Amino acid sequence: MQNEKYMFGVSYAPYGKCQDPPMEEWSGDLDNMKKLNLNVVRVFAPWDRIERQEGQYDFSRQDRIFELAAQKGLAVILNIGGVFDNYCGIYPPQWLIRDYQVQWPMPTPSSPELA
Repeated sequence: MQNEKYMFGVSYAPYGKCQDPPMEEWSGDLDNMKKLNLNVVRVFAPWDRIERQEGQYDFSRQDRIFELAAQKGLAVILNIGGVFDNYCGIYPPQWLIRDYQVQWPMPTPSSPELA
């Protein structure tokens, strides 16, 4: 038990629904977490932001948060998936909906289809 580390942290979502907070603010946010004696931060890997175009991946935002966390001495839990029954992220990429007629996640199996 002496070598075990108690993980004490917070979810940090530098991805807003309509606009992402500027990356320039992330370092200060992590500084504040460190001041509060947190030792881990949970961040998200949103599919719709990583693969905006089919087959083209941009992990620069995840890379940056990992880099900053390492500089601050914070561990990272990378949350792959979304909430509840949606394991790919809260929002599917637009190309998936447009090109493959995939519908938005439904709140229940009995929800009507989107046309």
